[in-house]
Amino acid sequence: MTIQRFSFAEFTVQLQSHPEVWSPLSAIELLKVLMGQGYLQDLDGVNVLDFGTGSGIVGIVCGLLGAQDVTLSDYCSMAAVIAVQNAQLNGLTNVTGVQSDRFAQLGHQHYDLIISNPPVQPWLYTNLSDQEHRARVEAWNEAGADGRLVLDSLLCDAHHHLQPGGRLITSTSSRHGWRKTQRLLEQHWPGHWQAFYRSEHPILPDYHGPYLQSWLEMQTHDLDLRVYQKDEQGRPFAVYTNPQGETQLLIGADCSLNTPPICWQQREGRWQPLLTEPQAASAHPKVQLALSPTEAEQLITASKSGTWYYTYHLLEAIKPERD
Repeated sequence: MTIQRFSFAEFTVQLQSHPEVWSPLSAIELLKVLMGQGYLQDLDGVNVLDFGTGSGIVGIVCGLLGAQDVTLSDYCSMAAVIAVQNAQLNGLTNVTGVQSDRFAQLGHQHYDLIISNPPVQPWLYTNLSDQEHRARVEAWNEAGADGRLVLDSLLCDAHHHLQPGGRLITSTSSRHGWRKTQRLLEQHWPGHWQAFYRSEHPILPDYHGPYLQSWLEMQTHDLDLRVYQKDEQGRPFAVYTNPQGETQLLIGADCSLNTPPICWQQREGRWQPLLTEPQAASAHPKVQLALSPTEAEQLITASKSGTWYYTYHLLEAIKPERD
């Protein structure tokens, strides 16, 4: 048995490695931020659901910080087993492992805290003809054709499984489509959510590379900058070819991605904006609605060798004491 060790403040978590269970590395940033900013304080007596638990590390940390009961759920049945074993390896006994397709097998239990570091990749290694078999562990970080299957379940359904005043904490990524995530938060948690952390990461060719084309194709349809490059001013942009074979430039105001980007397309020898949203022009007060051929060519040239990026966000949503 190979044991990995991860240090958090005053304690170290031990995890056994398993070839069928997703690596905990992507949850390390989440845990360090939550602990550093105080989001995991006062867990005494709290009932926690670690949703999409993988190795179990997030729920284990909650248990070590004093949570009364911890449920470790995952669609991968092996992950649900290994996560409990890992919890026991760290001295926890107040844990339950559940194999569940999102919330389907969790019953009517209500939690004080639902916490998740959900998968983000679109289907690539997932074998849709055989849902019981995943040939590669990478498939456990795949969630639907657009990568949103687990995240959307959290945003749309988690409030049904929370106690009044209960919290949802989840990570998300621009690769999910940040603007769609914002729309769902406003729809299901109006006035009761916040994005409290954001960081930027490069797309790693050996790992993310196979998914890059899928993200680019998705953002040609909804103009949601999932992945982007940066110009000399640090503005995010992406160059791609639309389904009609036309070159388009998607340019954001800044890397927060909160402002709708503007899509530019060359027509009749000029680069013109395609304002697909009424607020797009007013949201860019500093952007003249003209793009020079020189600037466009510079971006197109830069795109051929530039680094691709994505942003990582942490969110908190709270169920009102009264609906």
